[in-house]
Amino acid sequence: MTSKKGKIALILACFAACAMGSVDASSGSNAPPNPVGIAGRNGFPANRWALLADFGFNGSSINSKHWVQNWEGDTPRSITHGFQPIYDQNCFNPNNDFLAGGILTLEARSESCIDADKIHYRYSGGMISSSVSGTYSYGYFEARILFPGGKCVSGDTPPKQASCIFNHPAFWLTSANVDSGRNTVEIDIAEGLQGKICELIHLSNAPEYHDPNTMNCSTVGVPTWHVYGALWSPGMVRFYLDGNLVYTRQTPPQFKNPVYIIINNAVPTKWQPIVPAGLEVAYVRVWKVIP
Repeated sequence: MTSKKGKIALILACFAACAMGSVDASSGSNAPPNPVGIAGRNGFPANRWALLADFGFNGSSINSKHWVQNWEGDTPRSITHGFQPIYDQNCFNPNNDFLAGGILTLEARSESCIDADKIHYRYSGGMISSSVSGTYSYGYFEARILFPGGKCVSGDTPPKQASCIFNHPAFWLTSANVDSGRNTVEIDIAEGLQGKICELIHLSNAPEYHDPNTMNCSTVGVPTWHVYGALWSPGMVRFYLDGNLVYTRQTPPQFKNPVYIIINNAVPTKWQPIVPAGLEVAYVRVWKVIP
């Protein structure tokens, strides 16, 4: 006979699996995990959580039902342009993404590539997008990531210690109706900018959310594994590093559209590239608060 607690666990598991249809058993956990830092210090909310997506990276190939490996490509294997040439000078090549030991690596390389529009690039990068597996309207988004980094170089803004994040990597959310960069909506949960990891919001038609100086940049020490997260609600976006609150911004009133997830390792135009360099991901998870 199933206990009362067991019945509750089954109900929650069904809710999580049915809500988005994207819970991934490859993470190897038997029960839906809680967010890192749950009921912890520094304001992490002690809510009840339903796991909507648990993307692990076991196996030998990236799950095409969960991830697309290029930006607006005609086919899953298309080599495509980067996000914005003013900031990046790379194509995105699916060959730069690979799995080993349960870890996804997205590699930035010094190699010539030509995208589907016949544009030539000196560098290639890697990316994954959850646009094929569904979108999310509010929730808590979390990923365990090892950003590339090491000794600070020319163009970096050194933190207190002498180590910096390399290139232009990011873990971010963007609206499903993004219009080729002309109506950009972004929650940058962790973005490597001139050697630092920064948390910020972009909304192109709202100047108060377009100023690149309106951000928080966390001190992460010598690049190592960290858990980066953001709790997006209608009123507020709260950013977390290893479960600790590091930055809070009001949600723009225009930002109501569902989002999908992107993790990328791009090669910067405005500061010094360091290649080859790999960004590593252990998991990506999404939760909803249970009322």
